[in-house]
Amino acid sequence: MWVLGSAKDRPAADRIRELAGDGVTDLSGRTRLEDAVDLLALAGRAITNDSGLMHVAAAVGCRLVAIYGSTTPA
Repeated sequence: MWVLGSAKDRPAADRIRELAGDGVTDLSGRTRLEDAVDLLALAGRAITNDSGLMHVAAAVGCRLVAIYGSTTPA
């Protein structure tokens, strides 16, 4: 499992790794957009928030679950 996102997403990626256990590779802040496009094209499925990577996943034909909601808990 890959976790993609920007460097600011690392705390969330850490939590995902903590909950999911072994087999999680945190790539947040470590990929360029071109890399993320290639990885999503290889992925069998993606779970994402309403973001640019969600649109990329859809564009490359990745099976997708998108979570929509407010951007802040407040």
